[in-house]
Amino acid sequence: MNWTSIEDLFIIALETPPERIDALLDSHPDPAVSAEVRRLLAHHAKLSSNDAGAGFLQSLDRTRASALIDASDEASEPDRIGRYEIVSKLGRGATSVVYLARDPTLGREVAIKLLSQSLSSDPSAIRRFSEEARAASGLDHPNIIAIYEIGRTDDDRLFITMAYHPGETLRERIARGRLEIADAIRVGIEIAEGLAAAHASGIVHRDIKPENILLTNRGARILDFGIAKIGAQTLTKTGAALGTAAYMSPEQTRGVGVDHRSDIWSLGVVLYEMVSGVRPFRGESGEALVYQVRHDAPEPIGALCPALSAAHAMTMMRCLEKGSALRHQSAADLAADLRAHRVSRWSPSLRRTRIAVTGAGVVVAIAIFAALNNGSPTPVERTQQTKRTIQDVEAYDLYLRGTHNWNQRTQDRLQSAITLFEKAIERDPQFALPHAALANTYINMSNYGYMRSDEALARAMSAATRAIELDPSLAEAHASLGFLLASSMSFAKSEVSFQRALQLNPASASTHHFYSLLLMVELRTDEAMEANKRALALDPLLPVANTNRGIILAQQNKFDSARLELRRSLEIATRNPFAHYWLGAMEASSGRWAEALPLLEEAHRETPTLPGVRPALAHTLRRLDRSTDADSIVRLLERGGTDPRSRINVALNEAMSGHMDSAFAILGKARLDVPTLIGLHADPMLSGLRASPGYPRLLARLGLNPKLAPAGSARRLEASNASQPARR
Repeated sequence: MNWTSIEDLFIIALETPPERIDALLDSHPDPAVSAEVRRLLAHHAKLSSNDAGAGFLQSLDRTRASALIDASDEASEPDRIGRYEIVSKLGRGATSVVYLARDPTLGREVAIKLLSQSLSSDPSAIRRFSEEARAASGLDHPNIIAIYEIGRTDDDRLFITMAYHPGETLRERIARGRLEIADAIRVGIEIAEGLAAAHASGIVHRDIKPENILLTNRGARILDFGIAKIGAQTLTKTGAALGTAAYMSPEQTRGVGVDHRSDIWSLGVVLYEMVSGVRPFRGESGEALVYQVRHDAPEPIGALCPALSAAHAMTMMRCLEKGSALRHQSAADLAADLRAHRVSRWSPSLRRTRIAVTGAGVVVAIAIFAALNNGSPTPVERTQQTKRTIQDVEAYDLYLRGTHNWNQRTQDRLQSAITLFEKAIERDPQFALPHAALANTYINMSNYGYMRSDEALARAMSAATRAIELDPSLAEAHASLGFLLASSMSFAKSEVSFQRALQLNPASASTHHFYSLLLMVELRTDEAMEANKRALALDPLLPVANTNRGIILAQQNKFDSARLELRRSLEIATRNPFAHYWLGAMEASSGRWAEALPLLEEAHRETPTLPGVRPALAHTLRRLDRSTDADSIVRLLERGGTDPRSRINVALNEAMSGHMDSAFAILGKARLDVPTLIGLHADPMLSGLRASPGYPRLLARLGLNPKLAPAGSARRLEASNASQPARR
């Protein structure tokens, strides 16, 4: 059983509204983990309702009870633990009490962590407590608290003996105000080096936060490997878990397995808090906090701490990349970056910085690095994919803010992205990245129907061409051109551009995602799935790639799997018109009209002009005997006039109504964008169109291979829904 995954999923479930818990647990890839969390939630509910009888104390969810039961033991503190003489109590946590003690044999002071009495009979707690000792005892590093011994008391309670260092926790220090920048960077380096040692031994801490960092006169030291989160995560209602969740990485909030890069995220949160005095994510509820961690970009640290160098600011923000592949790939690299920037000191003479960009991630390398490393490559130089001299750091900040808005995909956010990219270009006209990003944004404006496609694609072509002129080696620019050419039905040229982009930067998740769209259009669905897998391996939380996986599965006629992936994508990005539409289309095609309606209505609220949304909604309303509402939707379509997207939706409405000749007459004259072409190949609402003789003729006209056309999708969808009764 994966207990670390259970713990992470449990804390998120506790802060999820009751009506959404089933969806959260159903979306987890490991049914055993979901089942165990359901059991823990049931026990938690008993305690919360004051019906925590003896049976509850036999469950795994004991920690909240222990915090209450052990409070009665305050008056009976031990005089000795094993051979150690107790001097004083240093503190009490949810799972243990920590004492200052004296070792009479060696004549030294030690710290002893004693497992809470009420947990001493809990096999799970004992196992985790023992794991902490075993894990940390093998770590010999000046920035990790040394473990001396693990033992048992006369009454069979476990304890760990550790080195004692006078000092205070980082939480106590932050409570007095933000740290001086130099002090914060020093602490960050020390913690990163301690983590590097742990990671080299295959140990991930999973709970890096100010409470678990001790500041001593000999430097910062990491506390609590292994069990630190047993108690904190189950004390959610007291607020303790919110403190822990604020430092969780996006992947950790999903309750799935994490690696060492999760610790790098958590240290990034700590760095941010040390220099600014506030956390980057500050949701007032657990649900709001988790949403921010998964989806929202934090306020740029430079805006909160103007004295912080741009180099340090960029390093800290890189730690907070949503995709783990975009962060520093080792704690040693992070420590090296922090140390190099600390030496360099930001000044006008160093304003020319060399930037390496991987997707949305940024690595800053000051020119002084080569000298500091005797001319050898630094860790960040080894990870660079493209290189670009930036004259204006503010222009880069505008670019990053624009990228965040672009990732939201709403009309207002895309408009904001355009404004920010244009401002970045105005500040630095030779800066290629915002030109490439501007091209992508205009393509999205066309694909989502927010702007006439002819105007949007013309602007996109201008921006993409300019980006390549400025920097022919910029992978992002070639990927933008490939995306644009696919949207313009120039498929062979699009392939060339994507191959060039992937040659320049094979580690770009967005490029692999965009390339998968071209492959879907060309009916190369197996290759599309492989490209999608590569995108998600690089950035597991990339919303559009998660959604697209479900659509690829639908194109492969794997509708049960498609539903699962699309629902999972809604956990990553709740505002997701493509996921809502495709789920609704599958429900409607199976005759589950009542289930389809809210999904299609949500897609319509989000992006009404998306290909298929209005036609499918009208078709569903009519099947539910709401002809007046359906007629209103159709009138909206017909009022679109000559607008290309409106004409496409009119054609799709004709197809869904069974008027194939009319549908093909319109489609034969239209310039079909990527979402439309994918829908023609895979949308279950258009199975009748694909069964028509006009479909292979349309493919041939577009230069696509009719022999690759999907077959039998309607029949297979019907079979996949055989056990799901249709409802009116």
